[in-house]
This record gives sequence, C-alpha cells and structure tokens, in this order.
Amino acid sequence: LCVGRVLAGAAGGGIFRITPLFVADIADPRIRGMLGSLLPVCFNVGTVLAFILGTLVPFKTFPLVVLVLPGLFSAAIMFLPETPICLLRAYRNEKAERSLMFYRGVRGHFEKPDSFRHEFQQLKDAIEREKTALDAALSWKDFGNNISMRKPMKALSIDYIGYGSGLSSHPPSPSLLSLSSTKPARRGLAMGMFLMMMNQITGSLALITYASTIFTLASPPSSPTAQPAVLPASLASIGLATVQLLGTIVSLALVDRIGRKILLIVSCLGVTVGYCTLAGYVQFFLPSVSSPIVSQFLPICSLSFSFLMASIGLLTVPFIVMAEVLPSKVGSIFAINPFNQK
Repeated sequence: LCVGRVLAGAAGGGIFRITPLFVADIADPRIRGMLGSLLPVCFNVGTVLAFILGTLVPFKTFPLVVLVLPGLFSAAIMFLPETPICLLRAYRNEKAERSLMFYRGVRGHFEKPDSFRHEFQQLKDAIEREKTALDAALSWKDFGNNISMRKPMKALSIDYIGYGSGLSSHPPSPSLLSLSSTKPARRGLAMGMFLMMMNQITGSLALITYASTIFTLASPPSSPTAQPAVLPASLASIGLATVQLLGTIVSLALVDRIGRKILLIVSCLGVTVGYCTLAGYVQFFLPSVSSPIVSQFLPICSLSFSFLMASIGLLTVPFIVMAEVLPSKVGSIFAINPFNQK
C-alpha cells in the first residue's frame, strides 16, 4: 500500500503539472482558458465518482475498476502526435505543422484555411522570440543579490505579467528580464510557496480521504437502545465530495468578478469557522449529545461548510495566483514544488 501510494502521488503530481501544458499546447486559443480551468473541476468529479464507486464494489475490486480509465487513456494517447510547441522547439517544423493540422482538424495541405496559416506562423514567431531571449534561463542570481538591483526598480510591464500568467505568447525582452532577475523572483517565489502551503494546510486531501472514518468517529458511541444513523457515513462522504465540486465551480465563476484577494480572505475565514465548529463539537459536546439528528448533521454540516469555503479560495485560487505573480523563468520550476503534489 505504501509503494502504491507513493507511485500514485508521483503520478498525480505529474498530472497536475503536465496536463495544463498539454491542453494549452493543443487547444484552440478561443477555448484555451476554459479548458485550462476545468482541471480542478474534473479532479473533484473524479473524487465524487470514486466515493460512489467505493460504496458499490469491494475494496479489493475497486483498484481494478478504476484502472480501466488510465489504461484506456494510456493506450489512446500513444496514437496522438506530439504537441506543435514541443516539435517547434526541437526544430521539427514539418512535423509541427502536421501536428497542428491534426489538432485543428485540417485534413490536407490544400485545405489549410488562412486562420490555420496565421496561427502556425504565430507559433513559429513566438518560439523564435523565446529562443532569442538569452536571459530567460533560470539561474542562482534570481534568488541572490544583484548589484544592479540597488537602484529603484520600475513596475513590471503588462507584457511581462501577461507572459508569466499565460495571457500573452510574447516572451519578455532580455533587458526586462535582467531588471527583474532578483526582487520579483524572490517575492513571487515566497508568495507562491506561502499560498501553496496554505492550500495543503487546509487538510482537505487528508479529510476527504478519511471522511467516512471521521463521520463514524464523530458520532456518539452506540448502545443497544440507540437509534440508527440518520445518514450513513458513506453517503455523507459522497455529499462532502459533491460540496467540494460545487465550491470549485463557484470559485471559477467568481474569481475574475470579485478578485483573488477577496476569495482568499473569505475562504480562510470560512474554513476557520467550520473547523472550529467541528472541533468544539467533538471536544465538548460529543459525549453528552443525545439527539441523533444533531450528532449526525452537525459534523456533516460543519465539515461540508469548511470544504465549500476551502474550494472557493484556498484550493483553487493559489494555482491561478502562482501563474500570475511568478516570472516565467521561475514559474516552470516552481510548478513542481513539493506543496503542489496532489
């Protein structure tokens, strides 16, 4: 079990890093943002389905059933061409063009629309500009002292921030990178690590994994005269995962309307209230509670509220903020930090 958990954790971390890159490389620019935001939604959909499946099949059969989807995906992706971006970086322009034709549904060279030719030329131009940005490589000076940084720095340009967040395909100029090679890197790294640490400190992954056990332990001790449980722990776990999914959808709908900062503040306060309610009930009221309705629904409601509040901010917003505040040459390294392994 320990070896399997380690391998599953490594695979999960790779999925959260590679999947957004692959989707961004092959998706049409008009729907790229929408597809990229579906990753946390799909993750929570899988969690809900796993809880439902866990109530229907035995523990020994469960891994064999869920192995079907990864097996089908592994077999299917072997027949897909490499992404055009990767091929262009490897100087394989002809294969890159054929790859883009495949992902855009262009059947032959004589059927290329002008939009396809324009998009492919934009990709080539972006790769060329990327190769000419000699200062784009990550180095130790990004996190150390730089003599040129003693002078007051001007604010980063919109082009630089947009390139780091994926909003622009134009890499920043070498002169701008040299100006931002120290302070923005350290500041963005500290902010990103703190947000990802808060993402994990919420304990959502551990709580959702042991939700059924938590609900069982949060119930008062059974007795011969005790009434049956109002809601089984397995169904309560499914409801908890569903609440987390709804919170993720709400977060994606509100993150651009009310801002990242407000969502993070509301999320932190909500998680605190929910966890304190659950802890106070277990610590002070659990032994003396006689009502089965209170003993069943108070832990469920408090934990569901905590997960809802965590999903609208702490579980989703850090990934967005991390891409926006980190310089591009630091972001690709930081994306595989230990706090980012689901």
